[in-house]
Amino acid sequence: MKIAALVDEKGNALPFSESGTIKLYDFDDCGSRCLREIVYDPAGKLTLSAIRPYLSGIVAQLDGCKTFAMQKKAGLFNVIFEEELGVRIWGVSGSPVAVFPQIKEQAEALGAELDACAGGCFSCHGGGQTGEAEMIIPAPAPVGDIDSGMFQINLIEVQQKNSSLNSQEILLPFLEGKKDFIELEIICMHVPKWLDRELGALNLQLAVEEQKDGFCHAFVSLKS
Repeated sequence: MKIAALVDEKGNALPFSESGTIKLYDFDDCGSRCLREIVYDPAGKLTLSAIRPYLSGIVAQLDGCKTFAMQKKAGLFNVIFEEELGVRIWGVSGSPVAVFPQIKEQAEALGAELDACAGGCFSCHGGGQTGEAEMIIPAPAPVGDIDSGMFQINLIEVQQKNSSLNSQEILLPFLEGKKDFIELEIICMHVPKWLDRELGALNLQLAVEEQKDGFCHAFVSLKS
């Protein structure tokens, strides 16, 4: 399988906020072979409007690789790679090559799990990290009176603090389990692609507004 890794000059994993080299490997039971090296320099590109096209250009050079190893997952990069570009991020420390066998095993197991889910479920993780502890999933908070049925969640802030969680893991437990809410406002950079598919089955509807803060505000409510 193909695995990409962001590394420094010593071959150790870097976070996406630092400049380095992206190496694209072909890995199998016989070992790893570097296919390509791409200079990575995010300096001056860390705004949302600049980083999106830059990362899209990086992914276009990865020959269809959907597995990326880096030092530490960051919320913004995680969202763009996993939810917009379809590339799973794996958090590693030290040499990524040393843990390629574990990444391959977990990626293949995850792929099989997603296939079995026939469209996915909130327990299917987008990305991973060896030895990752069970995490409490943040839930939407009531707006105003707790009995008003109005809820809000800032998906951007939640994923910045909990970078291993994808939007489906965060939102779907609430949507499936909270039967008496009137409206849920989701503040996000873009509306998650899976949301429309799931809402129909849950008898929910979606309205989207782009407000002055530059973010998408998605409003989920019961179908009228």
